[in-house]
Amino acid sequence: MEDALPKCILPPSSESSWAPPLDVRDLVVRMEADGLTGNVCRSRYGFRNIWEMAEEYLPVAQEQKAIAPTTVTQPGTVRGYLKGVAFALPLLCCCLAVLFFKVSLWGGSMSANQAAAIAMATVASFAVTGGFLQIIGRQAHFYKENRDWGLCSSVCWLFMKAGCFALLACVAAGFAANLYFGWLPFTILSWCAAFHVGIGAYLLISGILYVLDGELLVALATALGTALVIVLHLVLRAPLLPSQITGIFAATGICIASTAFRFRKLRRGSACLSQLPSPGRLVYMLWPYFIYGLLYYAYLFADRMIAWSAATETSSLPFQFRGDYETSLDMCLFAFIVQVGWVHIGLVRFYRIVTQKEMHFQITARRKMVDAIKSFYNQQIAVFGILFVISSVGVVFTVKQIHALEAMMLFRVVLLGLIGIPLLAVGLWNIALLFALSRPTYVLTSVAWALLSDICAGYVLSRLFSYDLAIVGFDIGSAALVCISGWFCRRLFNNFDYHYFAASV
Repeated sequence: MEDALPKCILPPSSESSWAPPLDVRDLVVRMEADGLTGNVCRSRYGFRNIWEMAEEYLPVAQEQKAIAPTTVTQPGTVRGYLKGVAFALPLLCCCLAVLFFKVSLWGGSMSANQAAAIAMATVASFAVTGGFLQIIGRQAHFYKENRDWGLCSSVCWLFMKAGCFALLACVAAGFAANLYFGWLPFTILSWCAAFHVGIGAYLLISGILYVLDGELLVALATALGTALVIVLHLVLRAPLLPSQITGIFAATGICIASTAFRFRKLRRGSACLSQLPSPGRLVYMLWPYFIYGLLYYAYLFADRMIAWSAATETSSLPFQFRGDYETSLDMCLFAFIVQVGWVHIGLVRFYRIVTQKEMHFQITARRKMVDAIKSFYNQQIAVFGILFVISSVGVVFTVKQIHALEAMMLFRVVLLGLIGIPLLAVGLWNIALLFALSRPTYVLTSVAWALLSDICAGYVLSRLFSYDLAIVGFDIGSAALVCISGWFCRRLFNNFDYHYFAASV
């Protein structure tokens, strides 16, 4: 049936732009880009090969009227910045719950062993899902921009399932290791497994909703899950851990239902029946983003792991949750949120300035184009500097004004953390540019060196002096991230027109 043909032959009216193919070769290229292989043409449409199908439907495609591209209104600075920090709304919800109710979706008053074990399970959930989240963000966003909601939905659910399978595999490995080493009682290990799977699934489905611009839905689900924990634990006097597990899975269920509803609505009327690339091709295209997710979360939590595993002679476990260290880092997170929000709007501006300069400069003005891009880059770095001053002053002022808060943390860690946070934000800005210029291997090199620097410096200082000096490793790793990724960016800028063109084809 014609209404079941791929959009490259019969485009749905919702497409943003479309022009009839010039000839059969043009249509073949479009069909291949849309995921149609010879096997698909044979099995689904009954043609011997893609050329035969293109020749058959070329007259049909050329009869379709062209669809003019729609004009996309660029969001303003404030709106774009708010979208950049929207990912932090669930964190803000949890922090407010702890402040007013002393309980949140995870964390709270529990024994030392429980706190250490569940903290490790939580960190592991970030590490296991990090690579899948990067793949979802990359590939699903690509299909979203092409308004191919069928493939967008398929890739999201595929890697959601793959991430959940990885979480379960990690749980199985944890039970096997604990059976041999005997670290934790079975009851605590079971709670760890539940938190690991629950938080991991919550992160995965939240990543899908972020692709669908559902940041507010994630925040609402988090708020409802937290409210359920408060009711169960504080009102009905249920134990904390079962209450939190219930809240986590409730928030995850709300997000899953919202995602399914959104995809069903977006796919309504879509005529696209093209398939995802083969598993081998997906691995070939997406492996750098998966590795980046693993390395990034390993780097983000490396100083915590080093601090928690230092001076554990009095603990029955090889690691010990340090509440004062974690609270200090949580305060630094507020400064990070303020600064990293500019990464999103800076990337939007990058594409905008490139488009403007391409139309402004002639091909003979290559050096002027390079100078304009470098000037734009330096301006964005200056903005990060301003945000660093504002956010850092705000955090220090808040800590000093609230004495009860200051007593819960290590002020030295707060100050040292505030040094590394702006470096991390600028490093992420550089990484966004490197990804935009299709240089994922440069990203992997930068993050790998940052992780190595973090581990080496943090481990030595925490073992020779005090566990809280693991934060210095984070500072050194962040400095390495900025220096290496920044060097790669400037190297690309020197031949910008070539690299940008190569990344666009």
